[in-house]
Amino acid sequence: MADQFTPPGGPVSSPYAGPPALSRTPAASPDVLVQITAQCYAAITAHELQAVLDRPRKRTAPGADSIIHQMLQNLDTPARARLLESFNTIWVPATLPEDWLMAVVVPILKPRKSSRLPSSYRPVSLTSAACKTMEAIALSRLTLTARVTSFLPEQLTCFRRGRCTADSIPNLVSTLEDARHDGDAVMLVLLDVQAAFDTLPHSVIHEAPTRLGVTDPLLAFVRAFLHGRPFLIAVGGQGN
Repeated sequence: MADQFTPPGGPVSSPYAGPPALSRTPAASPDVLVQITAQCYAAITAHELQAVLDRPRKRTAPGADSIIHQMLQNLDTPARARLLESFNTIWVPATLPEDWLMAVVVPILKPRKSSRLPSSYRPVSLTSAACKTMEAIALSRLTLTARVTSFLPEQLTCFRRGRCTADSIPNLVSTLEDARHDGDAVMLVLLDVQAAFDTLPHSVIHEAPTRLGVTDPLLAFVRAFLHGRPFLIAVGGQGN
């Protein structure tokens, strides 16, 4: 699918002017939007499944279904074919199994913190390995769509494959050096958003794929992944 996409040109960034209106990204041409729609609806392929399962991972703890990632990696060819068939059965209606929605939350004590304070614990959610596998496939499609539509500015380096904070440092240093050379002043604003992921409204997550031109069932999968997620708190091996 990547070979069929031709990333459009255009500016990579502009000053922040508040939340954009809900609309499809203007950078995508009609032909690209057609291909995005086709990719959203296309059945999950064996290649996509293999690409996710073959990624090296450390041993992981199981979710509510007691399945770990290594079990899925060790499936033989017929078993992988059945797993792929199950994924595609789920894909079109985007109705996730109950075990996939359940998260087992384990509180982990932070270093050098008092065990008597609830704020001293970092919650770790253990979810279904099968669900995370399908989530990774959906994320790959979303990432490709964002790339070919130039949805993310080049200056955004966090939480992007192949990029890190170190990529932003040369840009910052270059800006400072240019300003000093030209006799200009530079203002640097550093923000540390507390609980950024926990407080992100789901409506924002819904709007972003829509602006990309993403449609069902990929969009429906994102919605299903975010809503109706019960959790079980496990302390000392016991769940509540």
